[in-house]
Amino acid sequence: MAGQKTALVRVIFSNYMETSNLQKFNPAKQAFFYALSLAALLFTALPAGMIVFQIINQEVPDPVGDYRGSYNDEALKFAISALLIAGPIFFFLAAKINQGLRTLAISLDSSLRKWLTYLILFVAMVVMLGWLVATINNFLNGELSLKFVLKFLTVAFITAFIFSYYFVDLRRSDPLAGNSARRVFAAASISLAAAVLIASFFYVESPAEARARRHDQLIIEDLSAIDSALNSYYYEKKQLPPDLVALDKSSYLYLAKARREKIFTAYEYRALDEKSFELCADFLMASAEVNSARADYFDPRWEHAAGRQCFTAAINILGKTERGLID
Repeated sequence: MAGQKTALVRVIFSNYMETSNLQKFNPAKQAFFYALSLAALLFTALPAGMIVFQIINQEVPDPVGDYRGSYNDEALKFAISALLIAGPIFFFLAAKINQGLRTLAISLDSSLRKWLTYLILFVAMVVMLGWLVATINNFLNGELSLKFVLKFLTVAFITAFIFSYYFVDLRRSDPLAGNSARRVFAAASISLAAAVLIASFFYVESPAEARARRHDQLIIEDLSAIDSALNSYYYEKKQLPPDLVALDKSSYLYLAKARREKIFTAYEYRALDEKSFELCADFLMASAEVNSARADYFDPRWEHAAGRQCFTAAINILGKTERGLID
């Protein structure tokens, strides 16, 4: 008797919702929601995996690894940005679609819904398979076994999570069945995304640190330009310039106008003897603090601590310089 009442309630509910809500999700709106959810899904799942990958790269360094397996702060920043924007959009769209299915605003038997869901599954699986292939390829190129296992498990978990969600959704035949399980699944998804996002902030540099690093990098570029100009000046005139003003008036200093105007106040130059000179500048952070993603590209000639640092250089007959840091 109770079962018959439940069935009757479901029939009445279904008939009511079909007549009152079915038109709320017309085909164009339905296609828009599913297509946007696909884009949001990719910009949520891939960045989440990228964050985990960069954490693995940082925590499991490879002394003989190349740039592909090293920690990349720029990749981490992009992943954080994408997850911050796309994550809430995806979960909002997933909730709206599920609400539409529950209230029959989207028909469970809609061919369009099934096509779009299969499209999402297809695109997501192709992307994930490509990711798995790249992970295995890096391992075959010599990546550490531990890093490979952790990355492989990360991609496999994300792939299984996505596949199971949409596969179960395709097999859904009752708009009211399994709501508790879907709520648990949604809560788990949001919790995992939030945990990954929170963990990333323990590794990424702060905006203030990024600005300080850029400031110091500009200083190093200016010092390199001044160093090159001094060498050219010496080999043309057989002497060092008396000051930076004389060097600036020459045609050897290649700097943008805005940078050229700052060399007289930002840097100090002093000729030590016929072929030796000293360059001084103020740095905001030590070169040792440059993250490992940029360490491979950092010129060791300009290693420095935070604060004012002076470098000595000696021009030799081959046009090269020998430098040393004055403490």
